Amino acid sequence: MFEVKSVGKNLSKSFFIKSPLSLIFTKVKLYLWLIAYILKVKTFINFKKNLIFLFSLGAIIILLTFTSTYKESVIEGIDVCCNVLLPSLFPFFFLSSFVIYTNCFQPIAKHLGFVSKIFGVSKNGLIAILLCLVGGFPVGGKAIATLYSENKITESEAKILSYCLVGAGPGFLVTFVGENLFCNKTLGIYLLFANYLSVLLITFLNCKILNKRSKKPYIYNSIEKSSDYSLGESIVNATESSIKSSLSMCGFVIIFIVSNNLLKLLPIHTELISITLEITSGVINCNHILSIEGVAFFIGFGGICVHFQIFGIIKDIHINKVFFFLMRVLQGLISYVVMFILLKVFPISAETFESINKETTVTVSSTIWGSFALIFLSLIFLVSINHKNNQEVNLCAE
Repeated sequence: MFEVKSVGKNLSKSFFIKSPLSLIFTKVKLYLWLIAYILKVKTFINFKKNLIFLFSLGAIIILLTFTSTYKESVIEGIDVCCNVLLPSLFPFFFLSSFVIYTNCFQPIAKHLGFVSKIFGVSKNGLIAILLCLVGGFPVGGKAIATLYSENKITESEAKILSYCLVGAGPGFLVTFVGENLFCNKTLGIYLLFANYLSVLLITFLNCKILNKRSKKPYIYNSIEKSSDYSLGESIVNATESSIKSSLSMCGFVIIFIVSNNLLKLLPIHTELISITLEITSGVINCNHILSIEGVAFFIGFGGICVHFQIFGIIKDIHINKVFFFLMRVLQGLISYVVMFILLKVFPISAETFESINKETTVTVSSTIWGSFALIFLSLIFLVSINHKNNQEVNLCAE
């Protein structure tokens, strides 16, 4: 019988056991021993680096163990991007950039001064709000990034709008969630109204409060000077910019679809974790265990996948990611309250919800705590990113 002294007596006489379960336990022991040994090295003193290393090592082990699952998940993610996301969002990406590059909105913006004053945004910023409401996430972030890169809004306004313009569009809420998922268009309209109201309220509060506190407040009625492009240049620039944003979006979607499918292998209910990570597949998985108000909350929250898509699009705008995360939670709570009031004042017939809640009730206490833990870990991750960005800014200033 073969024996490895360097590994320890506990792992001896276990390499040639034919039982698959015993072989798995042996591999786990080896991995744990290897991790414990590496963590003793002085190079891995920093806790955050240890955590990232453990996560990366665990991800590699999972991918090597469940090869077929992650390959199928990648194919599924590519299919979702090609058949769902790109056909529905790429035109909005292009149009939002094209409208900004050609300055064709300025004749309309000149007559919207009173609206911009009400919401506390500039006339150019108002265009980003309209594009966000029509196109949904992450079109709002794309409009903000383009406006900022073309000097049509100030850095202060770009940061404030980045905290606010995260919301689903009418195509997703009315058509997909309302008609296709819940078989009720009225319910989709309710969700759209709750989403719109939460976005506008968050925008109103942040722009009014943060703009006054900003060291360089923007002027509501001003239209910043920017480069003038010909029609051909505008088409080329809008196409290139839209392709980059679309590729970034698709990359995040594939990663989170793979994560969701791997989570389904766990012997627990992962529905709430799924909807916290990625909103589209999460709504499908959770429609039988969440109330309509709960669905409205998670749609307002947006999902961590959407958050990372926006971070990638607005990477040149240095925002406080912790505050961004808290705004998404607040937006979800506003959507929950608005949806609750709508259903009380304008109730929908009980038959509508029979198809939603007809499945057996599932005990998801462990999943709920897992979801809270996921949100907490995400908050810690965002804090670390924000701290790192502040350090880089201070070094640049020095």
